[in-house]
Amino acid sequence: MYSVTNEEARKAGYLFETIEGCDLDPAAQVTLAGLLKATEMGRINRSDIVLLNLTGGGRKRIVKEGMVRPVKPDLVLHEAKK
Repeated sequence: MYSVTNEEARKAGYLFETIEGCDLDPAAQVTLAGLLKATEMGRINRSDIVLLNLTGGGRKRIVKEGMVRPVKPDLVLHEAKK
């Protein structure tokens, strides 16, 4: 586990979006920045196999393409009146 700055996280997110064409959720940006830092520090070798689950990707595209729509809940619970 490594601490990263907001700027490091943003840079990692930008790098991923540039290479993969998909934006990342801020938490995933932090995760990727931590992996990059570990690699830079020599804790992870370029030949090592690492599985990184990056979630929340593609929000910008979903909003841009208008795929966001409100969904009404099936059930709404209200607090009982006293």
